[in-house]
Amino acid sequence: MPQMASCLSSPTCSALVSLFLRSLLESRILVAISAEISSISLDM
Repeated sequence: MPQMASCLSSPTCSALVSLFLRSLLESRILVAISAEISSISLDM
């Protein structure tokens, strides 16, 4: 994938990629937390 390598060499694009990955990770964490909270509230 040559266009990916040229993308990562440009600072703007690599910043966008890292931002995208971070938002993916945070949304997964939020989903896990909300699932945890709902299971806790179900136990009560």
